[in-house]
Amino acid sequence: AIAILYMVLIVALIIGFSKLKPLHPIENCQQVSVTIILPFFNEKANIESCIRSIFGQQVNRIKWELLAVNDQSTDGSEILVKNLFAERQNAELLHNPHKGKKRALLHGIQCAAGQLIITIDADAYYPPLWLQTMVDSYRQSNAKLLIGPIKIGWTNNLFQQFQQIDFMSLVGSGAGAAGLNRPIMCNGANLAFEKEAFLQLADPYKMEYLSGDDVFLLHAMKKMFPKNIRFIKDVKAIA
Repeated sequence: AIAILYMVLIVALIIGFSKLKPLHPIENCQQVSVTIILPFFNEKANIESCIRSIFGQQVNRIKWELLAVNDQSTDGSEILVKNLFAERQNAELLHNPHKGKKRALLHGIQCAAGQLIITIDADAYYPPLWLQTMVDSYRQSNAKLLIGPIKIGWTNNLFQQFQQIDFMSLVGSGAGAAGLNRPIMCNGANLAFEKEAFLQLADPYKMEYLSGDDVFLLHAMKKMFPKNIRFIKDVKAIA
């Protein structure tokens, strides 16, 4: 009986994944303003690669800014970010007045000028057409929240390869569930949502808990906007 239920679930997720529609080219699109929020804590080893990948984005009719929110780092990553931002007009270093990733995210959202908020992680890399694909997905849907795909970089370590395959199965399951209009999981390293919609939510991050900012936000959005959550089915959007 358990095996049958499991097979039914897998078939349902495959159907949901097949329902996800790929992107189509957009002509004469309206300009969208975007704020990318990068919270970080002691990420000196990773954050430069992440920021340079954001600065290397290829975009069309997108006005964007990058807000890096320092969550009281002690490893010198704050100075590194400050130097990277020195000659950029659309990048700003903020300081979390409190402590914790959720507080850092909230501070960034409060300071954001964009209509579309995208959250990223300091240990991730974003390919050149990532931002354009995220925004095109927003333009083509009525989504209040967009779930971006994630993958772990491939290595030669057998245990890490198992972790990568396991992680891919979670991302695929989450995509299939979203295709059935029953989203269950997402990742804050590649997540987009309307600022206006976010401000309508009461305690979307469940501040009493230390972790779970992305999933708590997903379920708050699902409760308020049950038909307006989409998974982005496009390889160019993979972080």
